[in-house]
Amino acid sequence: MSREMARVQIIGLKPALLPVIRALGELGCVHLDRAIDAPELLLQPLSVDAALIRAQEEISRHFAQVKGLIEMLGIARRAAPPVGATVEPLDVIYARIAELVPQVRALKAQQDALRAERELLARFEDTMRQLLPVFPPMARQPDSVSFGLLVSRSHADVLTLIASEVGRITQGRAETATAAVGEALCAMLIVVPRTYADPVNALLDREDVSRLRLPREFSTDSPDAAIAALRRQLNALPGRLAQVEQDLAALARRWEDRLLLWSDRLQDELDAYEVIALAGETGMTFVLLGWTPEDEFERVQCALYERAGDAVEVIRLPVAPEERRHAPVLLANPAPVRPFEALVRLYGLPAYDALDPSRLMALFMPVFFGMMLGDIGYGALLLGLVILVRRRLKPGMMRSLTTVLAYGAGWAMIFGVLFGELFGRLGESFGLHAILFDRTNEDHLLDLLALSVGVGGMHLVLGLLLGLWEGARQRSRHHVLERGGRLLGLSALFLLVGALVEVLPDGLITPAVALLVVGTVLLGASLGRIGVLMAPIEMIGLVGNVLSYLRIAAIGLSSVYLALVAGEIAGAVGSVVVGVIIAALLHALNLVLGAFSPTIQSLRLHYVEFFRNFYEGGGRLYQPLAFRLPYVHEQGKEV
Repeated sequence: MSREMARVQIIGLKPALLPVIRALGELGCVHLDRAIDAPELLLQPLSVDAALIRAQEEISRHFAQVKGLIEMLGIARRAAPPVGATVEPLDVIYARIAELVPQVRALKAQQDALRAERELLARFEDTMRQLLPVFPPMARQPDSVSFGLLVSRSHADVLTLIASEVGRITQGRAETATAAVGEALCAMLIVVPRTYADPVNALLDREDVSRLRLPREFSTDSPDAAIAALRRQLNALPGRLAQVEQDLAALARRWEDRLLLWSDRLQDELDAYEVIALAGETGMTFVLLGWTPEDEFERVQCALYERAGDAVEVIRLPVAPEERRHAPVLLANPAPVRPFEALVRLYGLPAYDALDPSRLMALFMPVFFGMMLGDIGYGALLLGLVILVRRRLKPGMMRSLTTVLAYGAGWAMIFGVLFGELFGRLGESFGLHAILFDRTNEDHLLDLLALSVGVGGMHLVLGLLLGLWEGARQRSRHHVLERGGRLLGLSALFLLVGALVEVLPDGLITPAVALLVVGTVLLGASLGRIGVLMAPIEMIGLVGNVLSYLRIAAIGLSSVYLALVAGEIAGAVGSVVVGVIIAALLHALNLVLGAFSPTIQSLRLHYVEFFRNFYEGGGRLYQPLAFRLPYVHEQGKEV
């Protein structure tokens, strides 16, 4: 169910706009809409002066800097600030950001430069080590100059042409050596007398071939000395890099709390300025329009009067029926039901004043899950795993899903007792026997199918009754005829089947046929002219809706038979150790399937079969303006 909402109109003098917005942010319970969208109010968009725009731009710039600092320092974001946390005024924050940014940027620049140098020198060292065995003797003479070239292996013939041209330029006094570098490159070392250095250099520039250029500090050394110097430099780099990383870590530890608080404070300020775009104006006043829970209205009123005094007026507006349908939705369910709200939202948020199916889902979904898994051992293992995983998860969709699995695991253990199952038939060794019936016994197959169809029929009937009630409450003739026709048709089908299998008296066949005809007529009337063709098809579809619940039996049988196979294979293997390993693997597979398949199929039965009979969704999420931190009054004044 959703909380009752009150529509709030806030009118005030323009200088009080920011204080009012900040008060609303501290309250955290008012959902704001665009005031100019209200048809009953003749408003213009609020005009924003240049000072406000400059202030917002200043906040945005510093917020971007703080986010950059958090990222560069590798600080992990938290779900919420500590309770009671306070933060400095904006001018202090700006000054400290200006102090911190150059320090972090300088260290990050050193870190990036050292990492790039490490990668570059390592590549040079590797290339030169591969060329070293084929170095021409001239390369070690002081009056010679060396040129390194790199090309892909597919273009290695280019090196031959260049070597030929260099030989022509140097009149045969050049020496060359080639070697493979990695899997994709080929390198050539060209050594010429120093007097030919310029012509060869011009040739290589003209041909635009990739050059292997040693860093300047190594380029004048002999090849052996250059490799030795490269190795010394590479050995020194880890220590220098570690020192820079230690300095960054020290800065992160020192500034982490304040940076996160600054981020929250600046985000609050940006949120406040964004609300200005929602305001309207009439001459000297601003107008804000929104929604708050009914029991929060007086608190909102008192807080705004305390903050802005006579400069503001808070009015509770009457809500017309068409406006109620567009009110934001704040679900208010008991704690055990709240995890199912996330699953309902996957389908669609309930509309305001419409039925919230979260409690119904909390009732039926774990039962369906338990009927499918239906094993004490699997249920206990799944419950233990879920409890371990849940402790490591933050509040959110995944934690809600683990809670739903925990409920399903509990019902799996209950149905395991009813079906007499503990890892298949292992429980028989301990005297465990079925209370309801044994799913592994083919004599009870019809009982299992009848149970699944019976539960499904009850589920569908409940959905149609709720849909009929919703249609009557909304005064929707279409919904009343459609859902009423479906309900009569479904009732007729159960009566017909019951009479045909001799569970019910034969005399009910005629009333059942009459109900089916009436239901088809009502359903056709809801569909208009096309109802003549579609109504019979829809009635046949009802049979498919009911039979869809047979998946409860099918998934359950697949699980129990896989457990039986695991036990039989383990017993058939000669080695006890091998048998235990095989059984454990099969049971683990069955547990994984038992966690996913019942969840997916239970969701499908609710989304496709159940919800379509009464639930449409389409609600608007309640998203109040809520600051992360208490607002700081700078020098006793609003800013």
